[in-house]
Amino acid sequence: MPPLKVSQEQYPDTIYDLAKVWPEQVPDQPLTYHPRHSDLARIDARYHAVQETEGYGYRNDLTFAVSFGDLEPEWYPGTRTEWVTPGVDWRETHQQRFWTDASHINSYDKGSTTSLDWFAPAVRPAFGRTDGSAQNNRAGDIVFFEVQPWSPSGTVLEHGGYYPYRAVPTQLKLYQGDTLLFENTRGASLGFRKVPSGTLPYQLVLDASRPADEWRLSTRTHTEWDFISSTNEAPLREPIPIPLLQLDYELETDLRGDVKAGTQQEISITAGPRPGTAGAGTVTSVKLEVSYDDGTTWKPVTLIQGDGDRHTGKLKLPKQPDGFISVRAAAETDAGFAIRQELIRAYGLR
Repeated sequence: MPPLKVSQEQYPDTIYDLAKVWPEQVPDQPLTYHPRHSDLARIDARYHAVQETEGYGYRNDLTFAVSFGDLEPEWYPGTRTEWVTPGVDWRETHQQRFWTDASHINSYDKGSTTSLDWFAPAVRPAFGRTDGSAQNNRAGDIVFFEVQPWSPSGTVLEHGGYYPYRAVPTQLKLYQGDTLLFENTRGASLGFRKVPSGTLPYQLVLDASRPADEWRLSTRTHTEWDFISSTNEAPLREPIPIPLLQLDYELETDLRGDVKAGTQQEISITAGPRPGTAGAGTVTSVKLEVSYDDGTTWKPVTLIQGDGDRHTGKLKLPKQPDGFISVRAAAETDAGFAIRQELIRAYGLR
């Protein structure tokens, strides 16, 4: 028998993730799968990076509880056409050096075309339901908090972004009123801490930074969450979620996170609780400011509400290139929940 020779392109511009599933049955036919493009779903993927770098990624088929696979080499920044089996639950992870961008569970419709962005600005703290992330919650008077400090913005997928523990400066604090209850000076989680009984206002505060010479954008962030929490009767194994707010930003950039200097651009911000949670109330106010001098001075942006809690404004950008756009945003609800967030160098100017 002649040998089988196989060649592999190192960084292909087209890939296929295929999985044939027979739900709740044992197939009575040969185990073959020969889909055409019209049988699949197409994904136009964009991978952002501030400099040329090799990365790694993998899309897991979640038909079974455990999915095995190896991260495959990718090149950033870049684009790729990806064909996947529709109607299958997928979870995706990509890694750029030691920065991981992970998604929640997704499925795609037959014949659909979806545009996906990875590592996209503005990178900010968030609470996506991604692989390995924990829910902010309370059982009795025991609370648990975990923030994903380096989560890319995105309007299609829920993104959760993180670095290894202690890789970059990170500090998380929990206050009840003006009293500091707990502090983690090395990470973005506070696990199983006892808080006062009753219904009381709290504030969670996160500061995180990363080296500008390596990452260039979102080099420093500061976020404050206001929320109300009450004693409950939930057992520790079944805690009740705490629906903290988060902000998602949208400004059309190139793959290096830059917009053209001297132009007029639309910027959007969407406020809401972590997906899958309830009880934070209705968003009543959203505000946005921008800075072109790393937060020394700020200019308000007039916002117009669109669908849902998405608010959009216009920026008249400076004519000088090689600068940055920082953002400072806030939102609050009618139930006493609020968020105030500052992202230094959220976007670049080319």
